[in-house]
Amino acid sequence: MRLHTKPLTLLSLLLALLGASALAQTPAAPRLETVVEGLESPWAMAFLPSGKFLISERPGRLHIASPGGKPGPALLGLPAVDAVGQGGLLDVQLDRDFARNRTVYFCFNEPDADKKLNGTALARARLSDDETRLEAPQVIFRQNPKMAGATTTAAASSRRRTASSS
Repeated sequence: MRLHTKPLTLLSLLLALLGASALAQTPAAPRLETVVEGLESPWAMAFLPSGKFLISERPGRLHIASPGGKPGPALLGLPAVDAVGQGGLLDVQLDRDFARNRTVYFCFNEPDADKKLNGTALARARLSDDETRLEAPQVIFRQNPKMAGATTTAAASSRRRTASSS
């Protein structure tokens, strides 16, 4: 049986040219798009299954907002946040089973009882069904010892290690 190679060769050449043409095109320049306005030092964003955003603000507030809208009121129930220097309320992440358990994880700068020292902490809480508060927040990691100063705890720890090794 004899194959007709000419049509296959032409088809291969055509596909190669189309592929090269697509690769040669300059990609579109990135564009800046504001999705939520009215926030002070927004730090992190998690996408809720409803299409809304859960947004942390470094000064210690957590909001829910719709794309193109204004943030809703700050959620109630956050633990104390020490927003000094670069510290504050930082990352926010949804549990992989959020649709079932509504668990949210967040990282923040936690003050000590005297509010003289602070350190990084990681907590989890349940987002209420009405999306107005965090329920039963629980710290699951706490930096020990806490540090003094108005810098990030990572920078302070690095300075302390450097100073002690000199």
